[in-house]
Amino acid sequence: MKDLITALWSKPELLKENQDEHRGLFLDFFKKLSDGSIRTAEYKDGIWNAHPWVIDGIILAIRALEVIPNFALPDNQTKESLGVRNVRKLSGSEVRPGCYIGEHVVLMPSFVNMGAFVGDHTMIDTWATVGSGAYVGSHCHISGGVGIGGMLEPRQEKPVIIEDNCFIGSRCILTEGAHIGTGSVLAANTIITSGTKIFDTRSGTAIECPRLVIPPRVMVIPATYQTKTGLHRPCVEIVKDVDKKVLEKTGINIDLR
Repeated sequence: MKDLITALWSKPELLKENQDEHRGLFLDFFKKLSDGSIRTAEYKDGIWNAHPWVIDGIILAIRALEVIPNFALPDNQTKESLGVRNVRKLSGSEVRPGCYIGEHVVLMPSFVNMGAFVGDHTMIDTWATVGSGAYVGSHCHISGGVGIGGMLEPRQEKPVIIEDNCFIGSRCILTEGAHIGTGSVLAANTIITSGTKIFDTRSGTAIECPRLVIPPRVMVIPATYQTKTGLHRPCVEIVKDVDKKVLEKTGINIDLR
């Protein structure tokens, strides 16, 4: 499948040929996205690997809708038999085709875009958006109004990755391949993009860290730093390791799952 999609990506005009074959390719592709057997990123042998060809496939499928007669993407079916609670009646949560939704996920009125992955026992709270191809792990809480960037436009080579057991506070914004380590907590209004400086102050001294990466089991808050011109620009600060007090405030409520 990867080879076929890569070939079509290099020559999209081929979509007009062998249309029955291509229709079957994309239907199978979206089925595998929905059951989690393919995804934009996966953890294997201690390393996170991005699969940008998956996003190529989603873009090609959208183009195929206009090229291949009688071709339509399948509706995404949330797995109610596995305990998924899609609280659609409240205000219209939306899960687009090709999303993987794990067991006992809670979807408050929210939006999950094509190719996203949402792990078991995670809650996507009200007005949160999970962008195309984004990866959200298991036992996470994605608070109200959080914006998780996608990979479609502008085209990204790496998805936003939120590992297991993370708490993402209200109105946080994570884009451009931001990577949040296991068990970390982001305070409300934390913004992480490729232009965001990350400072670790746990030692009492501000140490600048690699962009886009938050290590495991730390508490992160929005902050500012002073530029050479005297202006203050936003950044984020790693203030401490996640401790019992933080966990008491941010632990998920299993009764809601």
